[in-house]
Amino acid sequence: AVVVDVLVVVALVLGGGVARMLFRRPWTVEAVAASGERFTRQVVGWGASGRARDEIAAGLRHGQRPEELRPAEA
Repeated sequence: AVVVDVLVVVALVLGGGVARMLFRRPWTVEAVAASGERFTRQVVGWGASGRARDEIAAGLRHGQRPEELRPAEA
């Protein structure tokens, strides 16, 4: 019974990811600076979300505020 529940959850998670990619729904990429300031960016596509994540992290690591980010709404 537990195995079936786990398989159902895994199938739902995978199905949700596939649906998000097929319907071109944007991913929300969020980062939090050491100061506590939050940044978000809406990105369409799995690869683009990974690139945005890396770009945001590199900018924050170097003390830069990424230009096209906007502070997250509380």
